[in-house]
Amino acid sequence: MSGRYNISPTKDNKGYEFITSSGSKYLTYFTEFILTDSNYEEVKVISVSFICSRTKVKYVYDKKVESTVVSIIFDFFKDVNQHSILYICLNNDGSARGRGITFSRWFNKVNVVGNYEMYKSSPKYASLGFYSALIVKNDYTLKQYVISAYYHTIDIHWGLSDEQH
Repeated sequence: MSGRYNISPTKDNKGYEFITSSGSKYLTYFTEFILTDSNYEEVKVISVSFICSRTKVKYVYDKKVESTVVSIIFDFFKDVNQHSILYICLNNDGSARGRGITFSRWFNKVNVVGNYEMYKSSPKYASLGFYSALIVKNDYTLKQYVISAYYHTIDIHWGLSDEQH
């Protein structure tokens, strides 16, 4: 990957932060998220989120932001031997769709070897403003179980049936 910004752990050690050359501050953090399977048993996964506090300067594409965020996520996979990561696009500013597209593009660029698979929420949810993705290692023995729990949990929240995936 191209150059990256210097990252620092957050004060709570649950993520990382960095400041871009234009002064924008990014926060990437990991939290536990509970999915449920079809028997409503808990399935714990890690959720990743990132937030940007932009300066008043007009946004200009910065390749180092992509390289930095992607390296944080995939280093996390390796460093803590994680098998899956959930990403939910926040929509508090109406930009969830754009975030989902960006996240998918980043994933496709770095997954050239194909060690991971991405499962996205249904387009039916997009019409409700909800975009998410689950990244799972190909060789994870419980991959199908986690994928099923991911879709089950979304269905419970949004009230859509399995046939609508």
